[in-house]
Amino acid sequence: ERGEIEADLERFGDKCAGPYLEMAQNAERFKPELEQFDQWGRRVDRLHLAEGWKYFKAESAIEGIVAIPHERKSPFARVHQ
Repeated sequence: ERGEIEADLERFGDKCAGPYLEMAQNAERFKPELEQFDQWGRRVDRLHLAEGWKYFKAESAIEGIVAIPHERKSPFARVHQ
């Protein structure tokens, strides 16, 4: 089990040094913006997100980051998360 976790973390680390780095820079450069009203003063509450934010929303689901400690019943689950 530990070997599987280490392999997963190594793969994840490669992503962090590669595509994730570029998207993180995009997310930092373009902060989310809340548009509360339209041009007629009506409440719209729209959240505008840069590509980096959208990318990480999808990637967190693909990686299963939130689910790891719930799906893996092991003493390493939280560390793996």
